[in-house]
Order: sequence, then C-alpha cells, then structure tokens
Amino acid sequence: MYDTEVLIVGAGPTGLTLAIELARRGIAFQLIEVAEKPFGGSRGKGVQPRTLEVFHDLGVADRIVSAGMPYPRLRVHLGLLSLPLGPMGGWHESSESIPYPNLWLVPQHRTEAILRERLAELGHDVKFGTGFESLTQDGQRVTVRLSTGESLIAKYVVGCDGGHSTVRKALEIRLEGKPLSDEPSFVADVEISDLDHATWHVWPLA
Repeated sequence: MYDTEVLIVGAGPTGLTLAIELARRGIAFQLIEVAEKPFGGSRGKGVQPRTLEVFHDLGVADRIVSAGMPYPRLRVHLGLLSLPLGPMGGWHESSESIPYPNLWLVPQHRTEAILRERLAELGHDVKFGTGFESLTQDGQRVTVRLSTGESLIAKYVVGCDGGHSTVRKALEIRLEGKPLSDEPSFVADVEISDLDHATWHVWPLA
C-alpha cells in the first residue's frame, strides 16, 4: 500500500519538470518543497537550446521565450573606458531541425512560475513548507519522514533538491565533480538607473 507512486523532493526546475512529465502520463506523485514559498530572487538565468526543446514538449516553450530575451551584448568597463562587444554566445537562425538554436536569458524564478502554472493546468500543485527528513527502504517501498512530522510511503523517491541534496546525503551517495570553491561568486538583485538593462556589463578589474 502506497501513499503515492513517486515522491519528488525539491520544486525547482528539475522537480517541476519531472512532476509535469508524471502528470502527463497519469502517474501518481507528490511534489514537496522545504521553502515556505517560491524564491523570487536571482539564481540560474540561462536556458540552453536543448532545454527549450524539452519545454516545447511540456507545452511551455512559448511562455518561456516570452518571459525572457536573447543573451545580450557584452560591454566591458575598464576604468574610464567602456568597450562594447558582440552578443554573448553569438546568434543563430532557427530552422525546422533546430527550432531553438540560441541561449535564452530567463530569470529562474520566472521559469519556475511558468512550470508551476503548467503543473496547475494538469491538476497538481507544490506542497511548500514540507521538507525531507529521512527515509528507510526495503526493496518494495520507501518510507519517508517529513519535516511536518508525517510519514509517507512511496514506490520511488526522487531527489531534485540541488547540490546540497538531503536525499543524496541520506543515501550516502557521493556528489560527482568538484566544487568551484576557488572561483567564488556573489549574486545580488539591485536597481541601477544609469546602465542599459539590455546589456551584460562586466568590470574585470573590479
């Protein structure tokens, strides 16, 4: 006896995409997210051509394209000099075989909102404020303890909860690859009035 066929942990782009695919195929699932509400700040912004093809299959590519823009031109600021350069990644015309040939600039929170909208059209939603705590499995089922104090029995559990995945840690699965600890970056959302918003500004000497 299962509470659901599939439990998806994490409602970012990956978890939402999986949820939409399962909903389209009539497979029972629950989608949980530890955050209390959707994140509205900056995270990933670039959507690859292959991802747009997947979004086309999900029925949301037009919405994603409308919510973003092509990757902008680059402008490098060197002291008092300001040098305009070409568009990042170049520009390629679409064709019948390659309908989405270019990188597309879309804030992740817009992508997630569109995917949640599509999921709602299919009759499902995200359980916000519900986190993964632990699991036990016996080859037939997985019993998951949730942050709400509830337990849930599923046939499968899918961890879509990012680089610090609690699901992966619970299963003691090693993260492949190396962290970019020697290339730190900081992300901030700021309002600036005297810069062109349709340009990618870079200060390499800052």
